[in-house]
Amino acid sequence: MAEKGARLTHLFRPINLIIIAGTMYLLKYGLMHPMLRLISKKVDLEMVSQIEPFTFALLVSSVVFIAAGGYILNDIKDITADKENKSGNPVGVLISEEKANLAYQVTTVLGLILSFWVAIEIGNYNYAIIQLTAAISLWFYSNYFKTAFLSGNLVVAFVVSLVPLTVGIYEVSLAQIAYFNKVTQFKDFNFNFLAYWFLGYSVFVFALTLIREIEKDMEDVKGDLLIQGQTLPIVLGNGTTKVIVTFLYLLVIAGLYMVRINFLTDAISGVFILLILLVILLNLFQLWSGKKLGMRLSSWSKLLSLIGVLFLFALKYIIDNELFF
Repeated sequence: MAEKGARLTHLFRPINLIIIAGTMYLLKYGLMHPMLRLISKKVDLEMVSQIEPFTFALLVSSVVFIAAGGYILNDIKDITADKENKSGNPVGVLISEEKANLAYQVTTVLGLILSFWVAIEIGNYNYAIIQLTAAISLWFYSNYFKTAFLSGNLVVAFVVSLVPLTVGIYEVSLAQIAYFNKVTQFKDFNFNFLAYWFLGYSVFVFALTLIREIEKDMEDVKGDLLIQGQTLPIVLGNGTTKVIVTFLYLLVIAGLYMVRINFLTDAISGVFILLILLVILLNLFQLWSGKKLGMRLSSWSKLLSLIGVLFLFALKYIIDNELFF
């Protein structure tokens, strides 16, 4: 009974949803709030976040519900392939496809309703376009791009990178509106530099998600062949796909190097960057050697994303103590 309950819960990917919510809160309280305190000291003007805790909770909930809907729809479309890949898909086994479809519709609609509620609280309906874009992208992914050549991987990476980018768009744009022309110490003062932090983190998430999705395709070739998928490893072969994954990892390493020498020069950031490099090397070793190091390839890349989330805990301390200046 407990096993059935666990498999049914898998439909919503609760751990992933917790990570999504946690990431958004950590970006708000580990990056945005400390940065505003730091800026306040530099310009002698008290700056605070323009999104109240209740409104932010609504924002997080809207993203979580839309993500949950995306996971459910993904399982609905994966019934045939997952039987071959033995992924434990509960749709068609523990829950009917009709009920799963209803769950997808309810969660997605709830997410969109909450996004418009947030937009009303903020006073600008345009902000709801972000969650609407995510919901539409997930629908197109599951129905048209899931096993298409590279496009499905790019859509998933884009939607996942929207999670941190959403926080940045809401927080930074509202701060810019609230404090426009109020900082007199610096000419043409703006929050572009803070936007770059969110953008940089989103690019990091995009790259790691793209790599993970390609690695998942390498692991799920048998099931994807059953549904005539045209994923990267099916079209180009495993050898070429390994080269592509390696190249993407090299781009991530180059990006980390640039961030290290130009921005995060403190010792704490150095430890996290070294840890990320270690996991990347382990992943590449497993990729090319074929030796399993305790986890699937895609799980190693997912671990990298988790390290990135944990770094946000340290970032608050780094900013509060101005360690990177």
